[in-house]
Amino acid sequence: MHGNNWHLTYCTAITLLLAFVILIFALHLYAPAQTGDEDIYEEGIPRSQSSFPQVSEQILRYISSNSLDGYISISYSEEYLFICFADNFLFERSFGTASSRLDSRELEILNFMGSAVKSIEDEAAVIYVAGHAEPWDGHSGSNRMLSAERANAVLMHLEDNTGIDPEKLTLLAFGNNFLADGSPGRVEILIENSSGGIAWKYFLKAK
Repeated sequence: MHGNNWHLTYCTAITLLLAFVILIFALHLYAPAQTGDEDIYEEGIPRSQSSFPQVSEQILRYISSNSLDGYISISYSEEYLFICFADNFLFERSFGTASSRLDSRELEILNFMGSAVKSIEDEAAVIYVAGHAEPWDGHSGSNRMLSAERANAVLMHLEDNTGIDPEKLTLLAFGNNFLADGSPGRVEILIENSSGGIAWKYFLKAK
């Protein structure tokens, strides 16, 4: 009788081993697939698939090849693309003061930028177009309207000429709240792939 105990022990061990193998297999079968893209943005764009850096590099090459370094600057990450048009150079000037009318000589530049923005539109949750305006004729009360008119001119051009979805476009007018003393106005475009507006905290400062 005692001679058969080893047989019982052996059967128990095999049964436990088989159960362990089945458990490991089940865990592997139902584990979520690991693709390397687990870091997902709010809008469902995998980090490794963000086109923002690639498009930003194209814009940088365009700026360099057209000697626009003093007029256009950008910053970017895989979460946003920020384009700044400085010195009101997009707009016509009258008696030394920039208006809110787009300068026809600069439309080619704006069209290129619009096409770049359009190319990442599907990844964008929101596209802000923001205006900043120096005090006009010495009256700071009118500069918020001027900043709105300039931003709207750019926004409408992007919508009408590049086909960007108007539902994603948002206009912002800051007057001279974020302009350093004596600084000219500017227009900025910020594309984010989440709708939290988190990137603005890096750019809303006097300059």
